[in-house]
Amino acid sequence: MHGRIEVDDSGFVHIAAVQEDRLLRYFRSTDYGVSFEPEVVFPDTIGGSREIVVTENNVYLYTINPTIGYPNPQVNLFVSQDKGTTWNLPTKFPFGAHPGVTARGDTVYDYQESGAGGSIYQARSYDSGATFQPYETVADTIYASIQTPKIAIGGNSILLCRVGDDVSLSDNFAYRSFDLGNTWLPPFNITPPNIDSQFPDVYFHSGKFHFSEGYGFAVYNRSDDYGNSFTPHWLLCLPTDNCAVDEQQQLTAHESNVFTTFLDPGDAPKDYLITRFSRDNGDNWSQVQLASQQAPSYLGIAPWYSTAVDDSIFYVVYVDDNGTPFESLKLRFRRGFYKFPFLSFEPDTLKINSQFLPSQLSTNFTVRNKGVIDLEISQIELPSWITLLSDSSFTLQPDSTKQIEIQLDLTQPLLEAELLFHTNQQIDSIRSFVVLVDTVITDLGEKENLPNKFSLSQNYPNPFNPTTTINYELGITNYEKSELIIYNILGEEVKSWKLSSSSGEVVWNGTDNFGNPVSSGVYLYRLTNGSFNKTKKMVLLK
Repeated sequence: MHGRIEVDDSGFVHIAAVQEDRLLRYFRSTDYGVSFEPEVVFPDTIGGSREIVVTENNVYLYTINPTIGYPNPQVNLFVSQDKGTTWNLPTKFPFGAHPGVTARGDTVYDYQESGAGGSIYQARSYDSGATFQPYETVADTIYASIQTPKIAIGGNSILLCRVGDDVSLSDNFAYRSFDLGNTWLPPFNITPPNIDSQFPDVYFHSGKFHFSEGYGFAVYNRSDDYGNSFTPHWLLCLPTDNCAVDEQQQLTAHESNVFTTFLDPGDAPKDYLITRFSRDNGDNWSQVQLASQQAPSYLGIAPWYSTAVDDSIFYVVYVDDNGTPFESLKLRFRRGFYKFPFLSFEPDTLKINSQFLPSQLSTNFTVRNKGVIDLEISQIELPSWITLLSDSSFTLQPDSTKQIEIQLDLTQPLLEAELLFHTNQQIDSIRSFVVLVDTVITDLGEKENLPNKFSLSQNYPNPFNPTTTINYELGITNYEKSELIIYNILGEEVKSWKLSSSSGEVVWNGTDNFGNPVSSGVYLYRLTNGSFNKTKKMVLLK
C-alpha cells in the first residue's frame, strides 16, 4: 500500500494509491483537500504507482504491474485530459530495470534503464501519452541500475538524476538535456565532495531546479540557470545533530517555497516523517517539523510516501501501521499551512483590575498580523455589555497593527466575556479575545453603600499545589446569602461554598464540586453577597 500526490494551481489535489488488493485508486479534491470526491477504481492489477504528474489540464498516473506472479508486467500510463474528471484507457509498454517519467502539457517523456552495463533510453509522446516515438539513447552505458531515476523538466531543460554513472555507484549524477531531450550531455556529479550519496530527488518550479539527496543524512542544492550549474550544498539533516534519514527523500517546491521531507528512523522502533522548508529558494531553512501523526500506539511508517505543495498548503500522503505492525496498514493524508495570516492580541487578555470603577469605561487593545499574508477581519462579535468604537471589518498587512476601541457597561456584576474575531485564517478562523473584570463594580458615588469590611484576600500560597487558603470578610451579619465560587478561565463554575460566618477562611484542595482533581491553570475566585461581589485570580501549578 502506498500513495502519490500532486496538486495544481486551481486547488485540485490528486492522489493515486495502490492498496493490498492491487487495484489502482484515484482520489480528487477540488477544495484544497478539505473533502474528496468518490474514488475512481481502475480494473487493472497494479503493483506500484511510481509517479503522478499534473500539468495544465493533464493528469498522468505512471504505474507498473506486479513484477512477481503477474505475466508480462508492463508500465501502465493512465491519462486524464480534464483534471481527473474522465480517464483514457491506459497506454501499456514494457519497462526496464528502473523506469521514470516527466511531462509538460501534452508532451510526455518516458525513461527506461536496462540494468547493469546497459543504457538509459527515452521515448517521447506528443499526444498526452496515447502514442510514443521509438526509444532514443540518453546514455550508452551505465555501471548499474539500483534505484529509480528522478526526472524534472523546466524551460528547455530536462534533468534526469540517478545514482551512479558509467563507472561507479558512489555519487548522484544529473544527465542533462538543454533542448528538450534532443541531445544529452555527459553526466554531471552533483554530490558534495567526499560523501557517498544515494536517493536523489529533483523538482522544478519558477525557473529553478531544486535537488536533494542522502541516505543517513540530507543535503540540498539548486540550479538557478536551468541546470547549467549548481549552488553549494546546504546540510539539512546530519547524524551529529541527532537527525537521520531513511532510504527515500521527497522534494517539492512552489515559487520561492521549498520543502524537503524524509523519514527519520532515529527513535527506533518508532519512525517519524519530518520536513524542513525554506521561504527563500533554499537560502534559509526552518527547524524540523513533524509531518506525520504521532500517537502512543504509533510505531512505523512505510518508506514510500509523497508530498506536494501549492501557494499556501503543504500536502503529504504516507502509510503507517496504525499501531499494529503487519496487521492494519493505513493510508494517511495530511496538510499543513505554511503561508497564512495569524491574528495575535496585545495584551493577550484584557484585565480590569481596579478596585472601584465607574459604570462606563472606555479602553483599548491592539491586534497584530503575525502571519505572512494579509489578515482579513470580516466581523467582531461582542457581548451586550461591550460596545465597539472601532471598525468591525478591516484588513491588516503582515506585521502591522490596529487599535481596537471598546466601551464597557459595568452596571452589572461581570466575570468574563469573549470578543470573537472572524478572520481568513485557514485554521482557527474565529479567534477569541478575553475580557476579565476583577473588581467590585460601582459608581464612585455609591462607594459609601458598601459594607465597611467587605474584603477578599489574595489566596496563599499562590501559585499553589494542591491546596490554597482564601480569607474573606463580609462586614455584615446576614451572611446566609453569601457564597465563594471558583471559576475556570472559561467562566464555568468549578467549586462553590455557602459561607457560614461573616468572616473566615476557605481551603481549596484543587478539586471540583464532584471531587475530581482539576488541571493546572488560571482560576478565578469570587466572593458575593447580594449586590456586592469581588473577584481575584489564582494559579494552580502541578
